[in-house]
Amino acid sequence: MIVGLSHQSRWHEFRQSSATADITRKAGPIHVLVVGDTDKTAGPVRSHEARAARQKWTSIVSPVALVGCAAAVCALLHRYISPSDVPLVMLLPVVFSSVLWGLVPGLISSATAIVAFDLFFVPPYFSFTIGDLKQYAPTFLIFIIVGVVTSLLEDTILRQETRGRQRERFVSTVYEFSHDLMAGRSLEENLNQATRDIAEAFNCDVAILIPDSHGVVAPRASIGNLQTLDDNAIGVATWTLNQGLPAGHGTETLSHIDWSFYPLIAHERAIGILGIQLHGESPSTPLEQRQLIDAFANILALFVARNVSS
Repeated sequence: MIVGLSHQSRWHEFRQSSATADITRKAGPIHVLVVGDTDKTAGPVRSHEARAARQKWTSIVSPVALVGCAAAVCALLHRYISPSDVPLVMLLPVVFSSVLWGLVPGLISSATAIVAFDLFFVPPYFSFTIGDLKQYAPTFLIFIIVGVVTSLLEDTILRQETRGRQRERFVSTVYEFSHDLMAGRSLEENLNQATRDIAEAFNCDVAILIPDSHGVVAPRASIGNLQTLDDNAIGVATWTLNQGLPAGHGTETLSHIDWSFYPLIAHERAIGILGIQLHGESPSTPLEQRQLIDAFANILALFVARNVSS
C-alpha cells in the first residue's frame, strides 16, 4: 500500500491523528510505503526574506525571554538561594544566548540581565538607582564579558568546524578527480571526464585547450556553452599558454572577458590551458575555489603530459 506523507503540524496531529498515521497503525501485515517530501512544511511556503526576518526577531526576543525566565526563577526561589547566587543564575541565559545566536543576541541578553538584576535584586528595588555602585559594578561587567567571550569562542569553534569540512571536501574532491582520470584509457576520455568533474564542482562551463603542432590553441574537450569562447577569448588563452600565468575573469590580467584561463604546467612549461566560465553561484568559497582550480590544473597537467609523451 502506498500513501502520501502528511504535512499537518505536530500540534494538529497531537489533537487529531492523520490518515497516514491511522493507516500505518492499522495496516497489520500489509506493507505501507509512505511517499512525500519531508522538507515541506504546512501552510504557505515562506520566502527567504521572511525566514531571515523571523530568525532575526527570534534572536532578539528569545534572549530577553530567557533573561525574564531566569529573573522569575530567582524571584520565586529568593527564600532558598542567597543573593550571591542570583548573578550565577542570571548568567545562564547570557551563555545560552551567546552560544545559540551569536554576539549581538549575547550582548542583548547581557544588557537585559543587567537591567533585570538592577531592577529586581539591587536595592533600592524597582529602581534603576544603584545604592552601592562599587559593589555591583564588577557583576555588571562580568555579564558583558561572559556574553562577548562566549560568543567569540562559539564563533571560533564554528569557523574551525567550517574549515574542517572545507578541507575534507577539498581532499575528497581532489581524490575523486584523480581517480576518475586514472580510470580513463585515453587522453580524450581523461579530458572529457575532467570537464564533467570540474563543471560539477564549480557549476560552470569548462574548456580544455591544447595547442596543435603549429602552436594554435583550440578546445580539445569542453562542456557547456562555448559561444563566448570567441577569438578574443582564444587570444587571452594563447597569452596564458605563452606566459604560463592565469588570465581572464577574476584575475589581474585581461579580466574584461567572461572566461578564466589557467595554465597546465608540466616540466616547467605550459602544455595546455584550463578555461572556466562561471554561470551561476559556485558552491565553494573563493579561496576554496582557487585552491581546487590549482589542484585540478596540476593533476590535469600531469595526465596531459603523460599521454602526450606516451
